[in-house]
Amino acid sequence: MSDSDHLKSLKKIKSNLYGNLKNNQQKGYVDCCKKYKFNLEMETKDFNNTVNSLGIVHLLMDDGDPKKKDDHGFDLTEMLERDINAFVKIGTCMILGIIGNVGSGKSELAQLLTLLCMKANKIYRKKEVDYHLCWEMKNMIDIFPILKKGDIVWKDEMPKTTRKGSNVQEWEVNNVLRVIRAYGNTFIFVDPLEIKVDICNLYFESAGMNRKERSNRFLVLNKNRRYIGHIYVKLHEVKTFRNNYLKEKNEFIQRSLKNKGFSGAENNDKNNTKKESNKSKIVVGKFPFKTIEHLKKHLKTCENRITIKEYMVLIKCSEKTARGILNKFVDKKELNYFNEGRTMVYYSRK
Repeated sequence: MSDSDHLKSLKKIKSNLYGNLKNNQQKGYVDCCKKYKFNLEMETKDFNNTVNSLGIVHLLMDDGDPKKKDDHGFDLTEMLERDINAFVKIGTCMILGIIGNVGSGKSELAQLLTLLCMKANKIYRKKEVDYHLCWEMKNMIDIFPILKKGDIVWKDEMPKTTRKGSNVQEWEVNNVLRVIRAYGNTFIFVDPLEIKVDICNLYFESAGMNRKERSNRFLVLNKNRRYIGHIYVKLHEVKTFRNNYLKEKNEFIQRSLKNKGFSGAENNDKNNTKKESNKSKIVVGKFPFKTIEHLKKHLKTCENRITIKEYMVLIKCSEKTARGILNKFVDKKELNYFNEGRTMVYYSRK
């Protein structure tokens, strides 16, 4: 066989190999976005490629057998509502994270989760609870003093009209993570990984929108961020709730524009050095919680109990400083304490 024939033979074999590979890829490729698409064609293509390459098409497309009542396949929509009800019944902390591109329906899901939590509290705990919407982690810290059992805290994504600096929210995130599990509340983070919040019970990743049916689809991930199924989210019809959300969002954008497009957290970073030296003097909300009078007022709103880590968030100080102040109140017989496992819980003397 001449060199020319040998090269032709190799070329033919190579052509056959690539042809078979291409045919197999096309045969195994599933279009997961026929009904649910993204805003941009490239986003839709990228999502399709990712789902196919990860081998999780079944987790996204299998809705079960409609002829069988209890066969929902990997559609976890009804299961999600049952789990939210279970969390509320038990009264434990629930932390949910929502991931996705801008304009992919993340805030719609956050609204629905908030409404479901409020509904569950009303049915199973016979109480009306509030929701607290915030855009920056520093706002979340300010919410802790007024937080009641069962309240929902919703940290939405920063509107795209705002910008963030290199030190944005780092100190606040660290402090929130130290105490967040101590609260029997629901916390909803939109784009949690962007601000290094990785302690969610469940994550929801946007998986397309169906504008005709006014519905969004999300992949569901467990706490280790492994895909376990999907949910469908219909746009809710609670107009007052939606209008309040849009109003608060617009007000935040207007405040940011006054600061030349920077968020409050970044704007405050300019005076960061000065604030660091005065942290012990910062007043959270309306009350200086270093005084026993105002601390007792706060204890009335949280079942007359507080831990060192919760207190350090209230007054924005170190754990050592918080422990020292609380122990001084104990020495003066203004507070008492008990051990709950390894945690010291302080309470007001009646």
